Amino acid sequence: MLAGTLVAVMKKLIGIEEKLKKCREAVKSLFGNDFHKKIEPHQHLIKAVMKANNIDVLPALMDILTKSSASFSAEMQIMFMAAAVEMIDPTT
Repeated sequence: MLAGTLVAVMKKLIGIEEKLKKCREAVKSLFGNDFHKKIEPHQHLIKAVMKANNIDVLPALMDILTKSSASFSAEMQIMFMAAAVEMIDPTT
């Protein structure tokens, strides 16, 4: 029973990871060589939230997205997701 639950949780987490990476790839495709420059301000805010709350990247991302969902457009939220993924799994 527990093993089945763990497998289900892992599958869900892998699905979330894939969706986050797709966000990053979409932003990367949109901005091309300017990708890192465009996500830099978002990474700075994520790092500030991490430092202020002594938390890791994903909890900081969730904090930003949940507290600002009413004021940030979907595009802005995707930029934050792309920035967070890039912090966790940098591309070249």
